[in-house]
Amino acid sequence: MSQAAVAQIGFGAVGWLVICSAGVDAFNVDLPVTRVGNDPDAWVEALLHFDFSSAVEQGDYLRRMVHRDWLLSGRVAEWSAGWLGRS
Repeated sequence: MSQAAVAQIGFGAVGWLVICSAGVDAFNVDLPVTRVGNDPDAWVEALLHFDFSSAVEQGDYLRRMVHRDWLLSGRVAEWSAGWLGRS
């Protein structure tokens, strides 16, 4: 698991909304995050049209998903493989 994926999980655990690049393997984690094209124009467009009024709800939903599916208690094998550098 990449550092970027770990960051998504960490941000999600505290309820922070995550926006990341689509199509980048480092962000290929099954979480309810907003993915945008991996180029500056796509990011500008996405941020200009993003519905920030729903950011709190999106962050809360992400937090619930991380707590349900990604905490250590339910995924010891995956986390230990990541810590030990194994796939």
